[in-house]
Amino acid sequence: MRTLYLLAIARARALPLNVVPAADDLETSRLSDLVWEAAMDGFDHHSAAIDSALSTAMAALSDQACAPQCLAAAASAAASAGPAPMQLCLQCVEEQELRLDLEPSWLTGTMAKDADGQLRTFCSGTNSSTGWERQPDGSYSGCEVAEHTPDAATTAFMSNAVVRRKLRDLPSGTHNGSIWRGNELGSHILVRDFWTGIAPASILLGAKPEQHRVLRPILDRLYGWSRHCPAHSQCQAARSAAIRAHATQWLAGKTSLGGADYFEYTHIALFERTFPGKENPFSAAQMQFVQLLFLVQATFLIYLPVSIRERLLALLPDMLSGVWWHQQLSDAYRPMVEEIYGAELAEGDCSPSDCVDQLTSAIIDTILLAGGLSIPTALSNGLWVLLADTSRWDETFPQTVPAGVSPLLYFMETLRFLPPVGTFPFWSGDNVPPANDTRYPDYPSPAAHTYLNLRMALRDPNAWGPDAHQFSLRRPLASYKEYSVAFADAAADPTVAGGAMDRYCPGKQLSMDLGEAFFELLLSQRSEWCPDPAADTPAYSSRGFSVTKPGASFSVVRGLGRGAACVVPRWFEAEPCCAGLRCVGWAAGSGGSGAWALMDRFLPQFSPFSVDGTCVRDEEM
Repeated sequence: MRTLYLLAIARARALPLNVVPAADDLETSRLSDLVWEAAMDGFDHHSAAIDSALSTAMAALSDQACAPQCLAAAASAAASAGPAPMQLCLQCVEEQELRLDLEPSWLTGTMAKDADGQLRTFCSGTNSSTGWERQPDGSYSGCEVAEHTPDAATTAFMSNAVVRRKLRDLPSGTHNGSIWRGNELGSHILVRDFWTGIAPASILLGAKPEQHRVLRPILDRLYGWSRHCPAHSQCQAARSAAIRAHATQWLAGKTSLGGADYFEYTHIALFERTFPGKENPFSAAQMQFVQLLFLVQATFLIYLPVSIRERLLALLPDMLSGVWWHQQLSDAYRPMVEEIYGAELAEGDCSPSDCVDQLTSAIIDTILLAGGLSIPTALSNGLWVLLADTSRWDETFPQTVPAGVSPLLYFMETLRFLPPVGTFPFWSGDNVPPANDTRYPDYPSPAAHTYLNLRMALRDPNAWGPDAHQFSLRRPLASYKEYSVAFADAAADPTVAGGAMDRYCPGKQLSMDLGEAFFELLLSQRSEWCPDPAADTPAYSSRGFSVTKPGASFSVVRGLGRGAACVVPRWFEAEPCCAGLRCVGWAAGSGGSGAWALMDRFLPQFSPFSVDGTCVRDEEM
């Protein structure tokens, strides 16, 4: 269990929990004063604090049957370590006759998929780079469909054309009840314990059709294409201009960028769009910490038997409980939702839930699990392609981004090649669970489970051409409109409930505005920014089609080499750029403190540099 929290805390580099008092003695308003320890020594502090905070809970679980095996299995799932630990857990569960939320084949199958990666799991083709094989007629095959993957009840589809066709069926299918979306986020079925006060106990994706028809027009108006605005084009232009102003003002005060900053940039825009004129009761740092706790608990605790999970959640201190934090958010947001949207919601029927509660929960979903998660990931990925050393992957990534490239095209290609959302799941057939069913054991059979693999569809050479496996800035913008499924774009049908049953991401336009404004600035300022030499650098995982990094997102700093800007835009070239340091000359191998000591500790493969020089802190000069 400790591993799950270390993954979250290492990535967040946020709350210094070693100085946080007991939850009963801590006022929420004080948390903003406790965030952001020094990044490099924070992990050690967090590690000790997490061990201490969880020791009581672990001791209390020591007498629980199968707890050691199943906690190890959950940690293995978080690390994509394969199904072997889960098999030990399941063996114990069967012997002790414990209840699981999900079918055993689903749990082991999902873990095997994560360990094997995209190509080995979903493709029959032998091409190790793409999984697709070119046929004599010029088409490609090998990754169209994978039956019984990741478990016996699931069929995965990777063909771009098939994925788009099935997405188009979603509005009518979910409207008439032949298709059901459960409490699922990508490839994860989520623990239902966090969604209290609404039924079904689920993220909005799993809401009843009646509830979806009430809330979707509001979400479209807040985050989407503004089609409900009478003067659509003027309305959208004003919104885009506001996002550009937000981006310019936000970036002007930054000397470094990392995971917390990408989240902050997104969170400010989401909150201001949702609650205009209101003071945010939580800081961005708090919300990122809550997001990471919530993700760890809602996704990986599903692997535990119900009795162990329920006891663990009851034992966790409030400050480490996603359930407790979710309630704090609900209590803070609900009055604002009632004030701003209450009159409109009063006209809808969200039974058995209250519509204000339902929209409050949907907004929390948006901030923690939807745009608040995917947009920061996409920004980090795009910046990694722009500034990191990608030469080891040959022609997979461009080694020079041409001047004058469209920021929107750059962001859309980032979303295509490194999509933050990889899977769109749903259930179908004559026996799909009713929309208000909150019981997981009825999920798999006899209903059919479908995986639309967006990540693979975005690499289908039948749609994107023979260079689909490369990050290319030569594609016309029109191709993204036709073939992109990064936002489940094709899941739209204005003839079904006036568009209120559309299932594509309602925040697509806001996401594109945020991404375009961000890269408009970063592309023009690229010579000023360098990868942070004091931070771990991500790597590209061809297995998972993703940029991966233990601990955090891609971090960059404004270069201070030879004055105000980096001599070269990338720190691994001739002139190093130093985080918070001024480069004035050091002798290779001289050791010392500051960035050099951090490089020795965290990036020894890049040290020493082959240039003469010394990096000293500004205050030392």
